Amino acid sequence: MNSNFHNAQNDAQIFDFEYLDDGLNVLAGVDEVGRGPLAGPVVAGCALLQSNDQASSSPLNLLEAKSLLAKLSECGITDSKKLSEKKRQRILSALSIQLPDFHAEFERDQSWPKNLGQDQSPTQLRVKKWKVAETKYTALWVNVVEIQAFEIDRLNILYASQKAMFEAYRGLAKEKLSGPTKRSLLIDGNQTLPHKLTRDCEVMSATKQIAVVKGDQKSLLIGLASVVAKEYRDQWMKYAGSIYPGYGLENHAGYPTKAHKEAISKLGVCALHRQSFKGVREFVNGQRENF
Repeated sequence: MNSNFHNAQNDAQIFDFEYLDDGLNVLAGVDEVGRGPLAGPVVAGCALLQSNDQASSSPLNLLEAKSLLAKLSECGITDSKKLSEKKRQRILSALSIQLPDFHAEFERDQSWPKNLGQDQSPTQLRVKKWKVAETKYTALWVNVVEIQAFEIDRLNILYASQKAMFEAYRGLAKEKLSGPTKRSLLIDGNQTLPHKLTRDCEVMSATKQIAVVKGDQKSLLIGLASVVAKEYRDQWMKYAGSIYPGYGLENHAGYPTKAHKEAISKLGVCALHRQSFKGVREFVNGQRENF
């Protein structure tokens, strides 16, 4: 590993260390993957440090939290877009994060994802979580939340992405703790989560939100969230390609490549397509226009 890479990892480690204040109960990072594709879900990941005691509001053990962050640094975590599939999978393996067997999941539920083009409850979210590592007093958790194309069309892609990040964080942060709490949430990008999402959430009332531009390159927690979300979504789309053949979803993960646009022009749209997106809406209900 070259010295520049080592320096980048050390910078990320130091960045997260700066937010480990005395009395902090939770430090988390969130990121999303899949805002740009024409098809498939937007997926958000969250990586979170908190006390091992599920009922306690004990502050983080700072030495243990730093040791867990150091473990992430050793894995080579950075912006998922800069990592090959092989490197992302190596990171997940090193952290014992095993993604779902999507083939088995889809086989168990024959109606899914065929029903994704139909109306679904706004609260119908798919969530997966893993305990990545733990020490005596501290645990590192990671999870992913996916929001499907129908919800993206209903909400708009920005709000759906923010909702996915919010749900990913809320799914890991403890809803009720005994005593006052202090939480910090690092959010990739230049925006914090909107008030209309967070206003009725007890977890968010005690959470300081920090927007971090290029956060997946600066923060190990955001970087881990990015890596898990990216690999999860890519594997999801590979299997989706076998359910909806002809679009090449397994190759481009739903992004607007030339091959994908040509397939939509030829085949029309499927239940995974985002019908509000340019490049898809022109082909809804048989209305076909040039891209």
